Amino acid sequence: GELLAMGHYDGLINIWDVASGTLLRTIATEAVVQSLAFSPDGSLLATGHSYEDNLINVWWVDAGSLLTTLPGHDAGVDFLLFSPLGDMLVSGSYDGSVRVWGIRP
Repeated sequence: GELLAMGHYDGLINIWDVASGTLLRTIATEAVVQSLAFSPDGSLLATGHSYEDNLINVWWVDAGSLLTTLPGHDAGVDFLLFSPLGDMLVSGSYDGSVRVWGIRP
């Protein structure tokens, strides 16, 4: 089904089933969640974080476990987009940079 992810200022990420309105999973992070993007197949969720760490985390949606952390921005990550194949992630930051990351689950 369709999923909805919501990031919060307290670092929590809630993943919902849209059809049923059921909360499927909550993931706790240590920084404000500023941006989110699902991979095309819905198996991964990328989260961009703000000034606390400026990191990108990529999560396995089903398990709620961390696949990888991507450092490299000097300010909050405010834009994330997976490529159509899900093998690359584009990120944009308030520092003015845009980065392309290879994602290999």
